Amino acid sequence: RIGLGTCWLAATSFDIHVVNLNIALEKNEIVAAISPFGIKAQQRSQAEIELRKQYVSDDRLDFDELFTDAKTGYKILDEEIKQDLNHVRVAPSALNNQPWRVLSEGEVMHFYVKHMSNRILDYDYEMMDIGAALCNYATATGRKRFFVKEPYYETPYEYVISVE
Repeated sequence: RIGLGTCWLAATSFDIHVVNLNIALEKNEIVAAISPFGIKAQQRSQAEIELRKQYVSDDRLDFDELFTDAKTGYKILDEEIKQDLNHVRVAPSALNNQPWRVLSEGEVMHFYVKHMSNRILDYDYEMMDIGAALCNYATATGRKRFFVKEPYYETPYEYVISVE
């Protein structure tokens, strides 16, 4: 360990014109988030404390709000599945709204997105969050068979992909 730290910064938390990214963007490209790294501060500054309060950065949605057993429609009881899905729960989220919803069907996880009605950015940042959640899940579990086959479950969310 060399004492470095990192964090996820969504486009709302940095000025693209001030940050020196050393990349050339095409006309239709944007920088949606960055992940700077450096030496971690010994303690948080007052400005960081206030910003984290404003964005509710230390709060995560309840596990049972994010994940459901597809067959019963109720909470997941299998402890191994819960442990695997907790890696999704702690994935970075651009505005900390955790838009992923997962229906567990045994070994298959069906990922959905809950789009926010109060959009503050002009791109689909929820899908960026889904990518982070899928990356956390695949990395933690080793499950990397992705496929699209919308399951037959009633849900108010938009289906994205399934993982087995």
